[in-house]
Amino acid sequence: MEKRSRPCPVCGTQNAKNATVCQKCGVELTPETDADVLVFNPKGRAGSGAPRACFLKKVPKPVWAAVIVAIIGAAVLLAFRGVESSAHSPEKTAAEFRSAMAAGDFETLQKIARPSDSAVAFTAETAQPMFALYQASPEFRRSVDTMASGGSAVFHLQPERHFLYTGYTVSIDTVELTVHTNIAAATVASGDRSALSAAQEAAEPVLDGTSYPSDYANLVRSDATLSGLLPGVYDVSANYDASFGGHFTSDASVQLAHSREMALDFDYTSVYLWNTSDMDVQIAVGDTAYGTLGSNMTLQLAPVHPSDTITASCQPASGDAMTSSITASDGYFEIHFALGRVEIYNDYDAQMNVSWGGKPYCAISAKSTYIIASAPVGTVLTCTLEGYDIFAPYVYTVAYDYDSICPIFDLSDTSSESVSAAIGDYLASLGPEAPETPTDLSNGLQELFAATGLTGSELAVSNIAIDEVFDVELSGKSVLLHLNGSYEYTLPAGMTLLQEPTPDTPSDTPAAPDVQPTPDAPADSGESGDAAGTQEPAVQTNFTQRFNATILYDGASWTVQG
Repeated sequence: MEKRSRPCPVCGTQNAKNATVCQKCGVELTPETDADVLVFNPKGRAGSGAPRACFLKKVPKPVWAAVIVAIIGAAVLLAFRGVESSAHSPEKTAAEFRSAMAAGDFETLQKIARPSDSAVAFTAETAQPMFALYQASPEFRRSVDTMASGGSAVFHLQPERHFLYTGYTVSIDTVELTVHTNIAAATVASGDRSALSAAQEAAEPVLDGTSYPSDYANLVRSDATLSGLLPGVYDVSANYDASFGGHFTSDASVQLAHSREMALDFDYTSVYLWNTSDMDVQIAVGDTAYGTLGSNMTLQLAPVHPSDTITASCQPASGDAMTSSITASDGYFEIHFALGRVEIYNDYDAQMNVSWGGKPYCAISAKSTYIIASAPVGTVLTCTLEGYDIFAPYVYTVAYDYDSICPIFDLSDTSSESVSAAIGDYLASLGPEAPETPTDLSNGLQELFAATGLTGSELAVSNIAIDEVFDVELSGKSVLLHLNGSYEYTLPAGMTLLQEPTPDTPSDTPAAPDVQPTPDAPADSGESGDAAGTQEPAVQTNFTQRFNATILYDGASWTVQG
């Protein structure tokens, strides 16, 4: 029998020295080396060929090395997991988050936190409102402080399992803001979010016969919801552009520690317009044209700013445009542009030119009539005679729906001065003898001159005034004027006129002059009578004389006619 000298490392059976497998358990046998070690064989018995208890068999060196490496690796792993678990504890993460919020440190924050909604952008810009809220709101700071204990409604610690350790991140709940406003289709914006407000009610029924802008249907209560916002302090704006050019905006600041609602109304008003004119008018809001409002039509104009100026205008056939305006806060605007019909008769033997608002309008032939059919009330018409600049323009302001006028021209200021000078020259030429061609100008002085021997040149004539030109005769460049007026004259020094006062005789028109030289008598002397009440005759030196006169203008000079 072959001597067995090679033990099996598994069952301990002795095998031939050159065996490659154990004859009992079939385990593969490796070649023996001097580096083999002994292992304990529990089956060994005393007094037999098998090894005793605690007898060590030889084990290959690579196996033993692998066992040692495994033991060391397990020890290192256990130590590393302990260190990492301490570095990534919930308390540690919460403390880092709180420090980053207090310092406004987004670089640190983005390493340990993220929005609960992965679609929400998490950038340095979107985080700024949250940093501002942390500084402004004690309640928000408490929410951060209670995060580690699970007491925060906004921030939540979420575990993240790694190969060697479990870490934590802060999940930030996003919030939404619902904005209530008073105009639908308005753009509501905050942060990087915006939405159009949607109507929550129907517009009021329209009135028959009244027109409305297209914006009218939007003037209702409406809501807009902004979702996906990080908690923070936000500036919220609402903007609306009216169809006719008006821009409306409303702004507010809000703290969003959680989802909430707010009101953000526009400041606008409505104006009711009624066009009672006989013509269409153009409506403008400020400098922006709105449209046409027909005759006897109404318009509910909204939205407009209370400070806006609402203007109605129309352009007549000639002259300047007619305009009328109110401030929108008045709320009601009745538009009434009246057009007048003016009939003008030219009673002169020359062409009459008419201007409208300072601009030439028409020419009226001699002895004919012209009708202006649509002159707005308040229009200024100016009439002049062609080729006769001695007359002042005749000015007429349209004040009625219908009027008929026959212009009568007065002398210009320059012509009046010339006529007064001609009358003064004529009076100075008079003497005691009656003129060959008497005039009304001389009638009042002839008796005075006859009684005193005075001449017109000795009288101090002044204040010659032309009151009215009541008739004009035109012939080529010649003009014959029939006019009336008045003048004053003063007696020479040292001469007075005694006039017995009678109830029927005015003091300035003496019926029976009695002229006496009274060099020492004051011009206005006339003391009351004696104690018995006897009245002394009145003493006069100044007189006023009215007259009618005919004056000829030959194109160059003026003369008094008989």
